[in-house]
Amino acid sequence: MEDVDLAPAEQPILKISHPQCKQARTETLMEFVQLCYFVAVQYLRTPAFLSMNKQSNEEIRRLFPDEQIPETIKKQVGPLTDDDAKRRSLDSIFPFAEQIANVLVPKAWIMHKAYPKRSFYISDTPVALHNDIKDELRGTIGFAVPRIRVYMPMSATALLAAYCPILFQEVEGLEPFRMARETGEPVPSDSANMDFYNSLQVVNAERFVYCRDDEFELARRVLQNNPKARKPKRMGSNVTTDGSA
Repeated sequence: MEDVDLAPAEQPILKISHPQCKQARTETLMEFVQLCYFVAVQYLRTPAFLSMNKQSNEEIRRLFPDEQIPETIKKQVGPLTDDDAKRRSLDSIFPFAEQIANVLVPKAWIMHKAYPKRSFYISDTPVALHNDIKDELRGTIGFAVPRIRVYMPMSATALLAAYCPILFQEVEGLEPFRMARETGEPVPSDSANMDFYNSLQVVNAERFVYCRDDEFELARRVLQNNPKARKPKRMGSNVTTDGSA
């Protein structure tokens, strides 16, 4: 598996990010589950998750007067300091991560490699979810939502992706992806692919986007075309990479 740079600790991902691992589950099942868990934790250990916890608490207090809140949960929904919110967020990461990991296990896992002389961005919110299906009435972003795509850069040249298996039945032009699932080889990215993957990192970022090559022209263009992306993206929002919402 050439042209993909990973740290030594990440090398096992190359052998377990395709269905071949299913043929050797007695040896790699635990590693595969750990990979799913790792992606889930990276998704949750972000300011967006912390903010969601705080907002949920504030919404409960807004909807229910103090005297209507049962004594058994008053402590849980009481006013939160910043330290309280951080501790509560940390305490809830692992139960949520287990649920997300269970949903990730049956996905179609593929490694993408960067286009020559270009690098993958990685932001402070590295796990990006995308769905081509848009629905004004129902949200279409979620790990268990049909046709979801989950992307996480692993290095400047390697991006790990988990695809809803339905996509391989419905979408044309995925033959390279199907081959990659059989061989375990990374899928080469073209320039348009790189723009798409890197744009996802920009619109998902809380504060920072990193690039090995110090090349941020695409990031500036995304922010110019999509002013909503300048505000931190919160879980459940639908900022897109094309300037629409």
